[in-house]
Amino acid sequence: MAAVNNRDIAQIIFKTCLAIQPNERVLIVTDKFKTVEAEIIRDAAVGYSKEVEQLMLTSMTENAQEPPEDIAQAMRDTDIAIFVTRYSLSHTKARLAASSAGTRTISMPGITRDMMLRSLSINYDTLARESETLANMLSSGSSVRITSSEGTDLTLSIANRSGYPDTGLVRSPGDFVNLPAGEAFIAPIEDETRGTIVFDGAVANIELDKSIIIQVKNGRITKISGGRAAKQFEKNVMAAGPNARVACELGIGTNPKAILSP
Repeated sequence: MAAVNNRDIAQIIFKTCLAIQPNERVLIVTDKFKTVEAEIIRDAAVGYSKEVEQLMLTSMTENAQEPPEDIAQAMRDTDIAIFVTRYSLSHTKARLAASSAGTRTISMPGITRDMMLRSLSINYDTLARESETLANMLSSGSSVRITSSEGTDLTLSIANRSGYPDTGLVRSPGDFVNLPAGEAFIAPIEDETRGTIVFDGAVANIELDKSIIIQVKNGRITKISGGRAAKQFEKNVMAAGPNARVACELGIGTNPKAILSP
């Protein structure tokens, strides 16, 4: 099988995921940490759009931080917005407003060229079908139990909740995805999650020295234990406020090229 290159990535993003149409405008938002990856997307965009704009974020220090108003306005005024940034713009009012205005949006927080070449080189139509099937199973279910040989034993109630697929396809006005994508997810009933979670693979941007062990009762974290990583995780949770202890999402990955990242 031939190696995947930047041209292949361009075709996957703009022809497959976006199904870009003639005369659609493209906005790329990036920062100083992701200029190399943004350049790959920009070079790809000019092959599919006559109007490509790239704007630089200079003030973001954490996920979900609102961008300046000029960038937020640009997000609302374009047809396609692609975020190639260190921190995520996905859960911002600016992104939501852009989606409401009809902008098709792709968010790629923390993306690297290796991740692009590996995790984007899949059949997204197949991924969409598999993610939708799994989301439908979640919607029709009433409870989920997760166990592992390392000690995870967690039960979540999902009765009367709706599952959603993260397909990677952004073909209709207002569509939004994170790429590389591939997930089915659902919000469990807030006060009914209980049990033990053992994180032994990866947790956000925390390097694991030992597994992080979390006890959950009535939907909230009651205890965090482990080594240095566990202390950092608890510090992050405390800094985010009391609602950070709520078990709020179950996500099941469906991207066949995804791997654990430290």
